[in-house]
Amino acid sequence: MRKALVTLVLCWPLGAQMATTTQQVSPGFSLHIEAKPPSVKLGAAITIEVTLTNTSSSDLLYNPGDFGEDVNVWDERRSAVKATAQGEVFKGTGNNHKELPNGMYSFQTRGNGNGKLLILKPKESAVRRLTIDDLFDLRSPGKYTVEVTRKDIDSKVSVKSNTIVLTLLP
Repeated sequence: MRKALVTLVLCWPLGAQMATTTQQVSPGFSLHIEAKPPSVKLGAAITIEVTLTNTSSSDLLYNPGDFGEDVNVWDERRSAVKATAQGEVFKGTGNNHKELPNGMYSFQTRGNGNGKLLILKPKESAVRRLTIDDLFDLRSPGKYTVEVTRKDIDSKVSVKSNTIVLTLLP
């Protein structure tokens, strides 16, 4: 009886700890994108608005010129559209970035935030505009699907935006 009681006492905290490590953590923000406008003539600037919303109960640091997002574009066949040289740097495959104190990366050629971090209060949103024809080879008419992702450092979850369809007219 005494041996069984000791085993129960020793195993119980381990079981309790295991239960807490399997809890799912929600990301502290959401992403929403919108095309401005959704249809453009080939050769015109293709702009999307990225909205970063703080869905947590605490402040969120962000760079107004760089939300730390990655942009993904697919053609009508669902093939990934090739990034331009500027797009490669934007995606972080270039060596032109630095790590910020909160573990995010700031790409020096991205946006115009000059590395300045601002605070986004709970339930507040910030909007930034991206000209994606600078980032991707969009020289052919057709429909293109766009999605934005950003990794949440705290929850380790990759947050995806809604997907939109852009139409490039001849």
